[in-house]
Amino acid sequence: MFVSFRNRASRKGTHSSSNGAWQGLLSTRLTTKAHFVIRLFQLVGALVVIGMYGTYLNRAVKADVYADGKWVRESDSIAPEFVRLIYTLQVYAVVVGSVAAVTAILFMLAAGLLHFNTVALCFAWDAVVTILWAALAGIFGSMYFNERTEMDDDIAKMKIAAGFDVANFILWLITAIWSALAFFKGRKGALHSAKTSSG
Repeated sequence: MFVSFRNRASRKGTHSSSNGAWQGLLSTRLTTKAHFVIRLFQLVGALVVIGMYGTYLNRAVKADVYADGKWVRESDSIAPEFVRLIYTLQVYAVVVGSVAAVTAILFMLAAGLLHFNTVALCFAWDAVVTILWAALAGIFGSMYFNERTEMDDDIAKMKIAAGFDVANFILWLITAIWSALAFFKGRKGALHSAKTSSG
């Protein structure tokens, strides 16, 4: 009877251990899938920004004018220094979008090949990209969110572009915080395990 009870307890412990392992595996898979999906949204958002700003920059180059704050004007209609500044900011927007797109692709590939906690080690780069989007959203948001769009499709498009800047900033902020929390949680767990094994 004692042996039977012990066997039953042993089987119960093994069953609990299997359930714990299965739940851990399921949790890891869900985390990896969620990570992949949010990176996909980041990629789409970055490509939209590249397309919107890039289209008007291309138009400016073909017309041999600078792209100013109202998309494209003749260079003699506004102070040349201001025109160059706005043109540079729009180039910056395309660069930020390109950096974000490449980063999102690399993280998506990493999500399929590596454990999420390993990818979380790159949380510092997530933070850098977040800062780049924050600057972009702040600049173009302050310039265009209060602009009137009546009879001006280009201003309306610029508002949409600024909206995508804000959306991208939020997406990258989420992954930066998420990755940082995962990194420090994993580090804390590793330190705890080291203390337990040494003690």
